[in-house]
Amino acid sequence: MRCAAEKIPVHHWSIPRDVWRAMEKEKEEKGGKAKKNASLDGVFEVMKGPQAFSRQEVLKNVAKLIACDDQALALADKALFRNCLVSMRPKSTSKDLPSTYDVGVFLHNEFIEHLKIVRESITTAPGLIVTTDDTWTCEVTKEPFMGMTGHWIDVDQRTGAWTLRSEVLGFKTLSGAHSGENLGRYFIGLCERVGIIQPNLSKLFTITLDNASNNTGLCETVERFHQKRNLGPWKASENQLPCLEHVVQLAIVDVMGHITKLAAIETTTAIWEYDPDLSDNRILNGSLDAVAAIRTLAIKMQASGQRIEYFDKLQIQCGISTPLKIPLHNNTRWGTAYMMMERAVKLRAAINLFVASADELFGHITTIRREGKIVKNIPWSAFKLGEADWNRVTDAKDILADSNRCLHYFSSDKRLTLWRALPAIEELQTAWEEKQKDPRFDIYQDAIQDGLDKLQKYYSKFDEKPNYVLALVLHPYYKLEYIRMAWGGAKEQQEEIKAGNKNARNWHAEAQDLVEATMARYWRTRPGATTSTDTPVPTNTPSPTDTPLASDRRQAQHGHLSDFDRWRETLIAEDETGWEEELRSYLKTVPKEVTKDTDIIEWWSKNQHKYPTLARIALDILPCQASSVPCE
Repeated sequence: MRCAAEKIPVHHWSIPRDVWRAMEKEKEEKGGKAKKNASLDGVFEVMKGPQAFSRQEVLKNVAKLIACDDQALALADKALFRNCLVSMRPKSTSKDLPSTYDVGVFLHNEFIEHLKIVRESITTAPGLIVTTDDTWTCEVTKEPFMGMTGHWIDVDQRTGAWTLRSEVLGFKTLSGAHSGENLGRYFIGLCERVGIIQPNLSKLFTITLDNASNNTGLCETVERFHQKRNLGPWKASENQLPCLEHVVQLAIVDVMGHITKLAAIETTTAIWEYDPDLSDNRILNGSLDAVAAIRTLAIKMQASGQRIEYFDKLQIQCGISTPLKIPLHNNTRWGTAYMMMERAVKLRAAINLFVASADELFGHITTIRREGKIVKNIPWSAFKLGEADWNRVTDAKDILADSNRCLHYFSSDKRLTLWRALPAIEELQTAWEEKQKDPRFDIYQDAIQDGLDKLQKYYSKFDEKPNYVLALVLHPYYKLEYIRMAWGGAKEQQEEIKAGNKNARNWHAEAQDLVEATMARYWRTRPGATTSTDTPVPTNTPSPTDTPLASDRRQAQHGHLSDFDRWRETLIAEDETGWEEELRSYLKTVPKEVTKDTDIIEWWSKNQHKYPTLARIALDILPCQASSVPCE
């Protein structure tokens, strides 16, 4: 202590040898651990591992590796892999190491347990369950599958907090025809497996699918099933929701049909033998099909290591520090047309340099042969894009930018999307209509009009699907006022009638009627409410749709009503319309903190006691999916 106080360094020879060695060992351990943590910090995820050997833990982690890393089940039986496990615990025996069979059984049992948990969550969920569904065919084996996801809102019993749940409910091999009836049977089977449909109860609400005709048949099969089992009303016309990403993609395909002939070069032979000089491959009054040319160049330029290396070098020369690839457009991969055009415009200088020098460096871009004989050599220079051609590419990019932005609005299963349906489609329609008025896009008038016609085909059906309106009204930023301003109310209806449209509608009033009817229905079935199954309703009790005149007529028919009768009818009438004050309060309140991007689940979680009837509607409506992206 005296040496330390006077800052005299301690010589290690003054310390007993055993004490000194212990001090040095402790110092090395601390330093080594600190150095190790510093070197690995931020590189590896720190995971809490088992403290002792366990066969079950080894089996669990091997199964997790195989399932999560997309490995073959046979990995567990590979000698090299098993030797790795043994090297970590040399005294392991063959019984300690999981086999392929063990992993398969473990995964199956885990899946069964997962289904039990999901089924319990679904049966205890306070709201209804919405689903998305799609079918695929494996490109290699041609084996068909049906995929299905479920979405609902969990409510914490202790805190009352709402949580949006999204789960994979099935991925099943299909057998037989892909008819609506057969697909419907498979869909019902998956619903029964997880408890959405039970012997005397159905919690199924909406199904979001793409717009194939057999999916309409699927929903009609589900409707007939509900009728046959007396599971309550389920209408395919209302509860089948179209995939809005698919709708936008159909509009994109119609627009692209005028701008390019890409659809004609989808086969491998057509792609590799594409000749831009042929008259059949020219568009827009004989112009070069710049979009098809870009796609062909992207394929050919990225078809060999030498070409890729040269293209990367040109990009660096043009100021792009990290070389980029050109993604390929594919009609089945939504949004790829825009991505290809956007990337091509960005790499314009490098593409021009490549095409200008490729004939000398790599020879012809394509040599067409028939019966072993050369028919034609197509040079790279045939794909040279001039200023006008690049303008076409830029125009196509700008047109598709609007639709690509709309696609992203629906690409989520973690956030609510249905409320975006009306504003997003209207935003796209407005953007394309403005481009129609722009002289720059004069030659694309027909292309844009075809896209608008496709959007209108599905947009006109939105008023047949009440869930779109309800989802918008339940967003505290929009409510009913958006519909009045976007679609029109009484004033706009009168103006249209004066202009000659006898079928003009008051969209605001119709939306309000829908909301009020839904409120009345949920109010009658609220917890603790007396329904017709509990206490018979007297024949002279006014229904919610009765008018004062109808009540007076009944009074005349049945004679004078006593004071008690009138008092009782007043209470019943008040009970039937008790939701009105709640709705008025919600619609007239404009929360300052609410924006378009407000977390609606969290907002309703906090305001569920203030607006209890609307909150029950929100539990059912909000999880509805605007697209089948979760299933995709």
